[in-house]
Amino acid sequence: MKNKTPVSRCICSTCEAHLGFIYDDGPGPFFKRFQINSAALKFEAKGWFEVPEFSKEVVAEMQEKRKSSIEGRAAYLKLLHDE
Repeated sequence: MKNKTPVSRCICSTCEAHLGFIYDDGPGPFFKRFQINSAALKFEAKGWFEVPEFSKEVVAEMQEKRKSSIEGRAAYLKLLHDE
């Protein structure tokens, strides 16, 4: 027997256009998960938001931190698995 997830349509409150779907298997406290179609989204730039600019040195430092973090996590998981 298949386990079906209850699903309903997500519609615009103004024009009742179909935006996507709402599933009842999301995280708490409401347990809803939204799947919105990309064609239904329109992104507008906000005046208060600026994309930060990073120098090559800062980007290299962030990449090194990420790499060491990933390696550390892998080592930790291996340690847990070995116990």
